[in-house]
Amino acid sequence: MVKNFVRKTFDHWMRKNHYRFQHPPEIIKNRKDYFKFQFLGIIPQLKGHVNKNGQFEIYVEYQGWCWDLVQEFDVIPCRNKQGQYYCGLCKHSYETGYAKEEPFKYSSRRELWDQHSFEPFLQWTNKSLQSSHRLCLGGEKGETTWASIKKLEDVTKETWSLILPIVRSKI
Repeated sequence: MVKNFVRKTFDHWMRKNHYRFQHPPEIIKNRKDYFKFQFLGIIPQLKGHVNKNGQFEIYVEYQGWCWDLVQEFDVIPCRNKQGQYYCGLCKHSYETGYAKEEPFKYSSRRELWDQHSFEPFLQWTNKSLQSSHRLCLGGEKGETTWASIKKLEDVTKETWSLILPIVRSKI
């Protein structure tokens, strides 16, 4: 199967950075326009999805249902007249007053993905996928559902329908 630019870029970045992950992602589904992954040593309910249009999310799948997104690393690649790349979502946030700084400019689309999405993804993964954290689920299948990753000491059992340890095994 032919890989799109984003998948090729992800694979290239992973070859260089795999060792930096405590629980590296492992591709479980590859299609022309997107790919999905899980994390080695982490419960299977936590998954990732990346598509060629810039959608990059970590979500919870429970009982065959997409329960909730727990993190996003989306990027909308744009190019200015000088040939620099930036994230269109960040530019919109700046122009509407949501962000205080203009979006950072990158020399290539690959660098934009590497620095804007993949590096923050790595940092989040190593911070959030710890044995001291729990995946907390609220609501019921077929109705409103929500999820969050929380430190064990911050979990209140009354708030959640299900609380799962995140780390399944050390790799």
